[in-house]
Amino acid sequence: MKTISLIAGVLLFLFIFRDLDINSTYKLISHIGYLFVIVLSLYFIGSIADALAWKSLLESSTQSISFIRILLIHIAGESFYRFLPAGVVVGESVKVFLIRKHSTFLYPAIVSSLMMRKLLMGISQAFYIGTAVFFGVILSTAGQAHSLITIGTIISIALLVLFISIGYLLYKKNFAASVYNFLIMIPIASFQKKIALRQKDFISTDLVIQKALLTNRKKSGIAFSLFLFGWFTELAETYMILIALNTSISFADALMFEPIVSFLRSVVFFIPGGLGIMDFGYSASIQSISAHTAGTVAAAFIITKRAKELFWIIIGVSLTAILGKNGSGKTLFRVRPDILPNLS
Repeated sequence: MKTISLIAGVLLFLFIFRDLDINSTYKLISHIGYLFVIVLSLYFIGSIADALAWKSLLESSTQSISFIRILLIHIAGESFYRFLPAGVVVGESVKVFLIRKHSTFLYPAIVSSLMMRKLLMGISQAFYIGTAVFFGVILSTAGQAHSLITIGTIISIALLVLFISIGYLLYKKNFAASVYNFLIMIPIASFQKKIALRQKDFISTDLVIQKALLTNRKKSGIAFSLFLFGWFTELAETYMILIALNTSISFADALMFEPIVSFLRSVVFFIPGGLGIMDFGYSASIQSISAHTAGTVAAAFIITKRAKELFWIIIGVSLTAILGKNGSGKTLFRVRPDILPNLS
């Protein structure tokens, strides 16, 4: 299924660029200049907000971790989302491994903080999409496509219901214990033995999550606000690229399509970087808003987005290699996607 999805994404990507005017696109991109530094910086600002939120969810009265360290680990883990199939699994595994290696936190605390992070990110994304669509409609001077308004509203409400329901299940049910009961039934003796050794970790994870949902409401509120801010840095990044390319697309237009395309990318997490899907979403949105030379603008926009991602992939993978070494220089952590999911 992953292979088929990846092939479909590549074909869709090639289809988008089938009529690419290379010279015109290159000239358009060459005008970005120093503004590309701002584009890179906006991702870094979003990473800072995300790392601060994660730090607040992870730390307790007896344990802490430096902000710089958790920021670097966050950037390292996130990089795998963008070039590996189902990279979210690998990325989360990298985060678990590196936090465990560079701190005294135990697995239940680390895993529960990441689960809380996903929960609050989902709720904040729902608010982000709803807020963006709402202000996009208010600020728009031209008639926006009713389909975008409808889609944005439905996605926002659906995400809100979904993640609040997940939060309720995490609080009321022993989610990690249920996962343990499922995994222990897999008829592979060596696998069952490894899982059995981790039974206490699964139970402890449930306890930590339930405690966090019940008592750490202030931390959750702070984390939610930081995650929401992080989503809006993605919107700012998109609009900055549009400004750098000297397009006629307004901020209201960006408010309408960026959150929806971002959501599509989250849905197709099993395709590296949402290849094809995200590009098609941006291309269709830009060309529907600005008809003249829209193909060239869309191509230049997508290439700039992908260049930004390539830059942070290189930084993230490099950080993984550095952070995965011990003091003697021996590499304890190698970038092997086939074994990374087992680390968590």
